[in-house]
Amino acid sequence: MTSAAAARTDSAALLANLACLEPLLRRLRADGLQHVINGALEPASDGEIFADHSPVDGSLICEVARGTVDDVDRAARAAQRAFPGWRDVPAARRQRLLHAIADGIERRAEDIALLESWDAGQPIRFMAKAALRGAENFRFFADRAASARDGLALPTDTHLNYTGRTPIGPVGVITPWNTPFMLSTWKIAPALAAGCTVVHKPAEWSPVTAQLLAEIALEAGLPPGVLNVVHGLGEQAGRALTEHAAIRAIASSSSPTITTVEPPEFSGVSKPSAMAAHVSVGRTSRRSAESAAPISASSDAVNWRSSSSQARADGDVDPPE
Repeated sequence: MTSAAAARTDSAALLANLACLEPLLRRLRADGLQHVINGALEPASDGEIFADHSPVDGSLICEVARGTVDDVDRAARAAQRAFPGWRDVPAARRQRLLHAIADGIERRAEDIALLESWDAGQPIRFMAKAALRGAENFRFFADRAASARDGLALPTDTHLNYTGRTPIGPVGVITPWNTPFMLSTWKIAPALAAGCTVVHKPAEWSPVTAQLLAEIALEAGLPPGVLNVVHGLGEQAGRALTEHAAIRAIASSSSPTITTVEPPEFSGVSKPSAMAAHVSVGRTSRRSAESAAPISASSDAVNWRSSSSQARADGDVDPPE
């Protein structure tokens, strides 16, 4: 193919993608992005919004609810109320629900890729793969739901030692701007598989697909309150999420200057945190050399680890590359 023919092909593909993107953008411009709390779309408690612009051309994508401390509180309490019911759902049913979410992601993969490319500025060829990787993440952890609470029996000549694993409770998930959809599934899917509920605070620079994931999950049958989304700025909504007493652990990708902050408001609440942390189901917690805070919940079904080379050398099981 000549360079001129290749350019014509690329131009045709661009026009086709823009044509598919336009109705998605019209809906966003008309409706904006709201929080998803207890299965319902909710505005910010004070009515405040912020603008989300595309890095492609600087155009307005939509207006987004700017989360407050009250919004985070409502979402955390919704996750707390939903936790006992979700914890007690049989593992086989959690597995089916997570596979149903993966099915929904695959059905909406083109929409996810187009919106993510426009919202985050990433090439469409990468975002198309990232959307499908998100579905793979849900399937990977769905198939581990049955073993998420497996313990160990360790008899000795004089003692019977055993371990047990239980879901820790509501989990806060804070995701970065780059490849936000795939990275959110990497944290949300294992938490749900283990029987935990989630409050997700996406990056304010690329918030669009977070609401789409919540919609897909609800359509698949995930009970209201199990997955909640609060938009907003890190220093407001993000900080409120990390400080909320109902949130038992935080998954975030960030620098140590963020993850090591432990303000007085924690009031003794133990929150496992690690640099570039993500959830690992069915693994005994350890304190990594790069861990920013003590990991005290060694019997939790949702365990945290650093993505350092040392942690990988420990033989952890990760989703497929």
